[in-house]
Amino acid sequence: MAGALYSLARTKNLIALKKLSESLATPSLHCINNCRLQIRCINPRNTPLVTNIDVSKLTDFEKSKNPEEWRYVERCFPIKVVPSPKHFDGTAPSGWIPPREHSKSHPFFVSRTKNYMLPVYLLISFRGSRHITVIKKIDGNIWQLESEIKTYLESISTKYYKKIASRVNEMSGQIRFRGDHVENIKQWLITKGF
Repeated sequence: MAGALYSLARTKNLIALKKLSESLATPSLHCINNCRLQIRCINPRNTPLVTNIDVSKLTDFEKSKNPEEWRYVERCFPIKVVPSPKHFDGTAPSGWIPPREHSKSHPFFVSRTKNYMLPVYLLISFRGSRHITVIKKIDGNIWQLESEIKTYLESISTKYYKKIASRVNEMSGQIRFRGDHVENIKQWLITKGF
């Protein structure tokens, strides 16, 4: 019974509060049924229309077509295209390895991402109990790539995980392997020149 009376009193307070907020245009402090309420609101009926703004009071600016001034603005823009990396032999100090020319001799090709990284990802689902390794951006004979990677993973895996389950999606150019094989697959792709 007490809960019902409380909810009825609360409903009456909300109705009274709504009536007050509709009538007021400035913040104020009111007391409803011994409850202090501060109302902060702006009544949209009392605000000026956009058409009533005086343009002369706005900040003044000037247009510049000078290319010398425009180059200072252009350097603040984000780069639209990732610059191509420098070609060198070996490994970069960060550990990044550029793709090699002999990667084009294979019947399949794995393209790099726009940041020149290998498109090998780990998907974790079911609260961390399922790990799936995904290879994306595959062109060419995707079935041969899947069989070569599968034999490589089975050769380096332990006796408990001798069989590697895989799924090939030929339309999207993706291969999925059950388990966390990201580093092993990246190392294999680098040895093949991708």
